[in-house]
Amino acid sequence: MHQQHYRRPNRSGQGGGPHAVPPPHLRPPVHPHIQAARPTRPGGVPSVVASAKTRLKDKKQTVAGFVVFRRTEDGLKYLMLYRRGNYWNFPKGHFEAGEDSMATALRETEEETGLKRSELRILPGFRAQEQFSFEAADERIHDTVILYLAETKEPNIRIAPREHSGFAWFLYEDALRILGKKYAGTKRVLKQANDFLRPAARPARQPNRSSRPERRPWSNRPGHGRPHPPSLRA
Repeated sequence: MHQQHYRRPNRSGQGGGPHAVPPPHLRPPVHPHIQAARPTRPGGVPSVVASAKTRLKDKKQTVAGFVVFRRTEDGLKYLMLYRRGNYWNFPKGHFEAGEDSMATALRETEEETGLKRSELRILPGFRAQEQFSFEAADERIHDTVILYLAETKEPNIRIAPREHSGFAWFLYEDALRILGKKYAGTKRVLKQANDFLRPAARPARQPNRSSRPERRPWSNRPGHGRPHPPSLRA
């Protein structure tokens, strides 16, 4: 019996043998969850892509840092650190064993900016939280960021090149502008800090009632209390 052989057609589609498609015994096996793509390398070796999307693993983590500001002739300026890709944020980082949020915030701020504890004046009463999620490799990261507020008089920042690419001191309005719409959580924390530092934003202090002079009511009995008020004339 005469055996037929498959011959590959040329690039124009002409010159093929009796089979326009390779016979079954010459076709490469295809896994049910893998689809073959068009050949992309010399020699007709096909590349493959997975048809099923890899399921991401959820990971929760907590970081801590500072909103750092300083007072200038132009007004309050806030420290923002820059990372390539138009990413601006506050100095912050992950916890180490045995640390609380304040210890982590102080250590990470010194590592990323060079500002030591002695160069920061921490403002009591301010503690903000920011939550956001992002994808990295095969994980979906859920970050909880704890941020404190501190003032410094040191304008010179010594950034760590492995952490950031640069830094800048921004007025409040300018900081909001460079953050744009993408970093809404960071903008919320910045607004909280700015409102906290504005005296007009704080509630007025109520006077101590115990310090007020005691006011006695009018007495209707002669010889008791204050004199009768003058009678009203028509």
